[in-house]
Parts: sequence; C-alpha cells; structure tokens
Amino acid sequence: MDKDFDELEGDVQEELAAIIGDVVVGRERSTIKDLQPPESVIQAMAAAAAKVLIAFEHGYRLGD
Repeated sequence: MDKDFDELEGDVQEELAAIIGDVVVGRERSTIKDLQPPESVIQAMAAAAAKVLIAFEHGYRLGD
C-alpha cells in the first residue's frame, strides 16, 4: 500500500508542478522568480503540496 501512495504522490507532484509552472510563466515580475530559479521553487512547492494531499488521503483511507 505504501508503494501506491508513493506512486500517487509522484503523480500529484508532477501535475502540480505543471500547473504552478503555468501560473508563473508569462508574468513580468514574479516574487518566485526573484527568490530562486523558478524551476527549483516550483518543484519544492509541488512536493510540499503533494505531501499534504497524500497525507490527507492516507488518513482518509485509514478511517474506512
């Protein structure tokens, strides 16, 4: 079951990185761009969000 969650987390992280990247691209001035290279920040944001979503899903399934 942990493998399923690991795979799901990876998939969610990929999707979130793509979505966040689309939001950031095309803006003239971005706080994200000013802090670090955009790709590293996008990946970190996606990883954090994916962990939260997977933790929720894991807890939800334990409640069943």
